[in-house]
Parts: sequence; structure tokens; C-alpha cells
Amino acid sequence: MATLRRKEREALSREFIAANQITRDQVETSYGDEKPWFGTVWEFGEWIAANSKNRWAEWNGRIYHAVDLVNGRMPEMPGEMDSLPNS
Repeated sequence: MATLRRKEREALSREFIAANQITRDQVETSYGDEKPWFGTVWEFGEWIAANSKNRWAEWNGRIYHAVDLVNGRMPEMPGEMDSLPNS
């Protein structure tokens, strides 16, 4: 069952990414040499509001609408960074 759930989650993620035409360049990540360490998603949301114009943002490997994180919301989202194409 765990394998089937994982495969379903991966398929939903790929479908979401394709439907929204999301690329890695469009996703603001919560990590990177040029960024501070974010202890909470709320800190990351504040940083996004001040420093990013990207429509999408990553938190713990999941892809969210950046505006949701800025506004302190974390709705269930199917997109995962591991499903993004490398280019």
C-alpha cells in the first residue's frame, strides 16, 4: 500500500506541475547560500514578501503559491520539488 500511495502522490505532483507549467526557476526555495536560515514558514513568508517576485515557493520540499506563504497559509498542495524537471 505504501508503494501505491507514493506512486499516486508522485503522479499527482507531476500532473500539478505540468498543468501549471512550473519550472525550477519559478520556485523560490527556502534554502540556498544567499538566504538566511528560516526556522519557521512564517519567517520564510516574510522574506518572500520582501525579496521575491516568484509566483511559487518551496517549503519542506512541497510547492506552494508564494502568496499563501506570505499570508501565513499552508494549504494542502500536490506539487513536490522532486517532480520538477531539471531544466
